[in-house]
Amino acid sequence: MAAIGLAHGENGRAFMDRLINTALSLSPATPTCSDLLIRSILEDCYGLQGDNSQAFPLPKWTQANHSEEERLPWYNPNQFFPVRIGDILDSSYKVLGKLGYGAYSTVWLCRNIRDSGFVAIKVCTRDIDRSARIHRELQFYEHVSSLNPQHRGQFFLRGLLGTFEITGPIDINPSNIMLTVDDESVLDDFERAEMEEPSPTKVINNVRIIYGSRKLGLPKDSLWGQPVLCGFGEARIGGSHSGLIQPELYCAPEVLFDMEWNSSVDIWNVAALIWDLFENRHLFIAVDEKLQPSATHHVAEMVAYLGLPPLEYIQRGEITKKVFNEQGRWKGAGGTVIPQLSLEESVSALDGETKEQFLNFIRSMLEWLPEKRKEASELLKDPWMAGAIL
Repeated sequence: MAAIGLAHGENGRAFMDRLINTALSLSPATPTCSDLLIRSILEDCYGLQGDNSQAFPLPKWTQANHSEEERLPWYNPNQFFPVRIGDILDSSYKVLGKLGYGAYSTVWLCRNIRDSGFVAIKVCTRDIDRSARIHRELQFYEHVSSLNPQHRGQFFLRGLLGTFEITGPIDINPSNIMLTVDDESVLDDFERAEMEEPSPTKVINNVRIIYGSRKLGLPKDSLWGQPVLCGFGEARIGGSHSGLIQPELYCAPEVLFDMEWNSSVDIWNVAALIWDLFENRHLFIAVDEKLQPSATHHVAEMVAYLGLPPLEYIQRGEITKKVFNEQGRWKGAGGTVIPQLSLEESVSALDGETKEQFLNFIRSMLEWLPEKRKEASELLKDPWMAGAIL
């Protein structure tokens, strides 16, 4: 899912209109895309195709402090391809600067030296355990390209221009995903800024350079383009699936209970995100008394907000028995109690009829039974949304 920011001068409701149209415009049959982070860790190899001769003067970070991707708990320098600003990738793409990094990737702004166009190149992991993310992302793009090009959801997806591999002396084969960008004046400014005021760097073992990410500037006249979805390393296509997905605080209960799940987990996910935007805080805290992450406390908060789940739901999994007894009552784990919380008392940004409509809207997504959650097309027709959709 894309990171979508609040535009200059845009109020919360206008932003919600834009976000919901983006997040919910796809039909319920589309793949689950619950991971909000850009992904993949990069390779450590020593051969790049093309001319890598151009260099820039680089300000230095200190060696003592971790920077950028080094701060990831699972960071391993041997997984990272040593991309350098000024490199030519695949004999075609000159690296202009680093746009950012995520859990398992870094993303670079590049210029196509053949037609002077801009692309964003995502350099992905060589780790076998992470390669499934790359394959899922590529399969997602292949699947989307086979669908109806006139479907309105296509407008909200970042397209794939192509892929290529870079093979070095240690035979590393990363996948690189190029994504389109639009406002070339912003990109020209990015390129100029990198040349005039280079990003901070840290040299590792005289071989690897860790670059600081550079933010793209604001578009002229504060005009923002259409937000799009991107980063599909955790996308699943159709049907039911299993396994851990979603950031912890946004996990649907069936994910926490290790049950099979389908696209309805995204509906739960959207509800938690909408709450964040309106209340400027998380709906779920999911930590214990020592402020350590706790799935049991997470479920206890769900019970506080929604009441006990139906017995039918509890009987769908084995892990549910750790916190609910055979009659469906809460027994917790480790003495965990249900906190004194309610959705009504937690809403502070709205009041009156608007508050009631908002709560009904949120409750229609935060259902224990996945099949009872509203589908995306139904949410767009909800009374709370009706006044915002033109």
